[in-house]
Amino acid sequence: MPIGCFATGGARGPIGSSTNYDGDGDAADDILTMSSSGDVWTLHAHWAAGGSASATVPDVGIGARPLGGHDLDGDGSDEAFVVLEGPTGVTILVFRTDGCGLEPVIDDASGALFGFPITQGIGHFAGATCTGIGHIDLVAGELVDAATGLYEAGFVPYDLGRDGRIRAGFGDGAVLDAAEVGAHARLGCGSLPSSP
Repeated sequence: MPIGCFATGGARGPIGSSTNYDGDGDAADDILTMSSSGDVWTLHAHWAAGGSASATVPDVGIGARPLGGHDLDGDGSDEAFVVLEGPTGVTILVFRTDGCGLEPVIDDASGALFGFPITQGIGHFAGATCTGIGHIDLVAGELVDAATGLYEAGFVPYDLGRDGRIRAGFGDGAVLDAAEVGAHARLGCGSLPSSP
């Protein structure tokens, strides 16, 4: 349980799909779960020391599930990664422990929730790689030459601040072949599954 927070009743057990992560930085396994009521999905963090926190997960397509945790901002606590399943692939949302609750990571430029796709389809792909403390690179591309299998891709670095806002840096472009696309059309963040 985050320091300074108080348990309100016993720790709740997992609801639906669950995964372990360390959301409060105490090196103990906390549990991420999801629940739904009608069209409203909720992410729950159940602290190993007792108590829990939750946050509403907006804009769920077909379903949602917790993916796991990765310390994206280097503060010693894992951010929670959530998979939103849609008809054309998955989108990953990121939540962080903020005081005694869970808060979504916000895109500083748009003010909207920060989310990114992980997909590989006919003629397009998208992926993400955590490359250092507070840093994640997003890549997306489109097929530009079917005969040679070449894709035009754009890479955009993002940095997560301690304020829970993520900021885009200056991007770069590249031409990739099919083998390179396969290496980038995945999630590369520590122990998180590469194919959510």
